[in-house]
Amino acid sequence: MTELNPFPEFEKKIVEVLRTPAPNPDFVARTRADLLGRPARPKFRLGWRPVWGLVLLLLVLLLIFSQPRLVEAMRRLFGYLPGVGLVESDAEMRVLAQPVSQTRDGITLTIEHVLVYDERVEVVYHVDGIDSADDGYEADDYASNPTAFCGGVNVGELGNHEGDPLLQLPDGTLLERAPAGTYEQNVFAMKPVYDAVVPEDVMEMAFRLQCIPMARKGTIPGNWEIPFQLTRLPEGEIVGYPVIDVGATQANAAQTDDEMADGIQEETPEEPAAVSGPETDRAALPAAHIALHLEKTAKAGDTAVFYISMDAQNADPALLSIIPNQVYLIDSQGQRIQLIPSGPWQPHAHQPGSLFELIARTQPADGPLSLIVEDVTLHYMPLYVDPPQAAPEDYTFSFDAGEAPQAGQSWPLEVQFSIGGYPFRIASVRAVRWEDVAEPSYIVGSQGYEYGYQFAIEGDPQVKMSLSLDLASEACGLWVVSPALPQGSSLRYTELCREAFPAGEVHATVRELSVLVEDTWQASLDWQN
Repeated sequence: MTELNPFPEFEKKIVEVLRTPAPNPDFVARTRADLLGRPARPKFRLGWRPVWGLVLLLLVLLLIFSQPRLVEAMRRLFGYLPGVGLVESDAEMRVLAQPVSQTRDGITLTIEHVLVYDERVEVVYHVDGIDSADDGYEADDYASNPTAFCGGVNVGELGNHEGDPLLQLPDGTLLERAPAGTYEQNVFAMKPVYDAVVPEDVMEMAFRLQCIPMARKGTIPGNWEIPFQLTRLPEGEIVGYPVIDVGATQANAAQTDDEMADGIQEETPEEPAAVSGPETDRAALPAAHIALHLEKTAKAGDTAVFYISMDAQNADPALLSIIPNQVYLIDSQGQRIQLIPSGPWQPHAHQPGSLFELIARTQPADGPLSLIVEDVTLHYMPLYVDPPQAAPEDYTFSFDAGEAPQAGQSWPLEVQFSIGGYPFRIASVRAVRWEDVAEPSYIVGSQGYEYGYQFAIEGDPQVKMSLSLDLASEACGLWVVSPALPQGSSLRYTELCREAFPAGEVHATVRELSVLVEDTWQASLDWQN
């Protein structure tokens, strides 16, 4: 699989979920007119006098011109576009005039969406007609021969860019895809994003693709070139379905009366738990003050879309992300509707306060609606937050494996660290082979990573955690974690290497600590279809 498409099975499922029809222009116009045309509902009646209108106008103008951010907010309109997500419809932005398709040898490539923003270009395309035997997502021989497919690489090798499309401007300029991780949607092979400022007069481009991602090379046509036209989005119009700002800020059921009165529910922290270790008898664990925010909603055909965010008031500077574990709806009929993420949730792309997009397969019933989050995972990365909260040497340790380490050898470590206020220790390390730690989920096997070291890690008994670390060797690169998710206070972390066990002084650096917070958060709104 390619660097930019790490979750092919997940992507295929999400694509199926998002197969909704394009927005009906009449529906969009009616909805927008209805929202804008609804009368205000004053709490009391007063006779209208012209002078009041003048005073009101002066107050509004004063407020607007004294608050530039308000002017900007009034100018911004949001829409939801299936397959794309939340679209900020900037004035005079350019979009694809109409979908464009090209068919070769029974294979059809369709450019569905192009969005030209001030600083980037987003493209969404899909391909039909590839037989399962030639589709790397389904072909039986992909595991044994990944390089036979466009973009396929062996485990441990760097991803290539042969399946990344280029955009050609009329003057011949070629735009290259942005690096992986720059934009959330860019992790999908067929949702490329380009960091580029496109000249205002450019109203046409060409889509160029060496080979279709994950298609069998030499069998499926390559070297695609498809021209397409752009059109300007009139000011005030949106792309896709209208998005409604909800602005509900709520948290779990444990809250104070004052917080209820303010409409904001915050978690009531418990007394700090105690931790015991060889060097300290008592160390307070951090109390979590995590809030759920229901930000926006959209009705898109037969589906409903919800945008939430999560943050922590007392966040440690090393906290990179808060990831919800399970999100669902309970509608007025008591129906439980699971919400599906629109893509893989990566900590670097979901820092506290950023939006999570979730999709319901069915529309909830009219009436009171509850959105519920069960459990979240906190991801702490002190070396990788901005600004970094530590230097690599602060979380690096070593052990002497000797000149000829052998499988089964072990070394006591008793190295202690603390990240985000959570203490843990690396108790020991053992030399292992692939057959000692083989995971059935690794369908491609070890790919030559046969020798490595397994670390025994212990945390506070009250904390469910997971840990990631790296061996300082270019020959190492296959990780096996048991358990893979934060499920307990102890785990075994293994990194495997090629050719032989790293010998002599072996260095390792702790990369990430993940902590499970078991709690429930709830946000409510009145839902009307």
